[in-house]
Amino acid sequence: MHSRSSIGIDKLSIPLEHGIGLSAFSLERQPCYVLLSLTCHLKPECLRPSASNGGLSDDWDCLGIGKSVNYSALGKTLYSALSAEQAEGVTSLSDLARMAAEITARDYSASLQAIEVLVERPKALLFSDSVTVHRRFRLKTGEVESCALRDETHTLIVQDLRVNTIIGLHPHEREEAQRLAVD
Repeated sequence: MHSRSSIGIDKLSIPLEHGIGLSAFSLERQPCYVLLSLTCHLKPECLRPSASNGGLSDDWDCLGIGKSVNYSALGKTLYSALSAEQAEGVTSLSDLARMAAEITARDYSASLQAIEVLVERPKALLFSDSVTVHRRFRLKTGEVESCALRDETHTLIVQDLRVNTIIGLHPHEREEAQRLAVD
């Protein structure tokens, strides 16, 4: 059964003291920040109310919310884990997305069907607004304690790449370079 319920964190700004990625000019990595967006797709049974105690239904577990994802706690966990000490081996936006998904799955595997992570690096390229990695993971669970992620999609998005180029159908359009913007 597929659930349409989800909980998301949008554009959590995470500073990376040691930077990320390779330099086109072989320079040392510079501090930067990334914007992390994460969507937790919940299991259908996750938000079903439990049997109420003595007619009371105002406690989190009775409402079903206690079995869900605490976005405030998750945001704080992701911020501290990804910014404080950048983990060894995390050298790309893709690695950072996987790490965010693993942290989320570790803490909330009982509530989740899938996790989508977008890690955006503003001004990552000289002539573009940003580069974003979008990854979607499905959770495979055998036991409640153990959880494995299956990578479903992995997309690289370059936004507003601007170049000057000779382009056009008509001869007069091919005489001078024109600005071209591509997503």
